[in-house]
Amino acid sequence: MTGFSLIEILIVIALNVFPADVESFTIRHPGENDAIRLTRQADGGWRMLPDEIGAVFHVEGGNLTVKAGEREHTRDFAELLGIPEGADWSTLESVEIGGGAAAIRIEHVRDGFDLVLSPAGAGAAEQAIRFSVRRQAAPRAVPPEATPDAAAEPVPGEVGAALRDFRQALIDLPAGQSALRPDVAANILRPIIDRPSDSVPFLTERLSSDAIDERGLAVLALSGFVLHGQLPDPQLRETLRSVIDHTDWTKADPRLRLPTQIAHFRGLLN
Repeated sequence: MTGFSLIEILIVIALNVFPADVESFTIRHPGENDAIRLTRQADGGWRMLPDEIGAVFHVEGGNLTVKAGEREHTRDFAELLGIPEGADWSTLESVEIGGGAAAIRIEHVRDGFDLVLSPAGAGAAEQAIRFSVRRQAAPRAVPPEATPDAAAEPVPGEVGAALRDFRQALIDLPAGQSALRPDVAANILRPIIDRPSDSVPFLTERLSSDAIDERGLAVLALSGFVLHGQLPDPQLRETLRSVIDHTDWTKADPRLRLPTQIAHFRGLLN
C-alpha cells in the first residue's frame, strides 16, 4: 500500500459506489468523534472537512486526482484494488488491496454503506475496522412564507456555499459533541471572513430574518469576525447582543444545537 493513503482509497470507493447525484457524504470511524465530510464543488471536485491543506479531490473511475494549491497528483486505484476497467463498482461486495494484503467488504445500509477493512490471514475478523459512509441530506428547506426577506435577496456565491457547509457541519456533529471545534468552524467560514464587503452586509440583514435557523447561522457566521478582531463596529456588536438575548433559540432546528453554540459565542461579546 506504499504511496496510497487509506482515506484516498475510501473516497474512491465511496464516489464510485454512491449514485451520481450525491452532493455530500461523511466517512466516520466509530472510535472517532469527528466525521470526515466531503461536499461536491461547482467544478465537480470534492472538498473535505476538516482539511489542513485545502485539497480538492476529483474522481474519474478508479483515478483520483488531488489538487492542493499548485500541487497536483493522480493515482490509479482501480489497479491497486484489482477492479477491471468498465466494472460496475456499485455491485461489488468486496475488493482486495495490493493483491490480497488486505480486503474491504462493502455492506449496503440505508443512506449509504459500511466499508469493513480487514488484513489477510488468521484473526482478520478480530482486527477488522469498520468505516460508516453515509449520504447527507440536503439542508432542510425553510417554507417561503417564513422567510419573505431571505427569499428576496440572493446569497453571494462563496458566502452562500460557506453557510450551507457550516449548516451541514452543525447537523453532522456527533451526539456527544455540543459544538464545532474552533479550527473546524474557522476553516468552513474562511470564505465569509475573507470577503467582508460581501458577507457582512448580507449577514447583518439576516439578523432580522423571521426564520430562526437563518438568524442563528448569521450570528455564528459573524462570530468569525469577532474572533478575528474584524468587527470593530460597536453598533453591530450591540445588535448581535440584542438578537442573541431576545431570540428563543430552542425553536430552531434542534439538529443545529443553536442554544449551546450561541451561548458560547455570547460570552465573547461582553
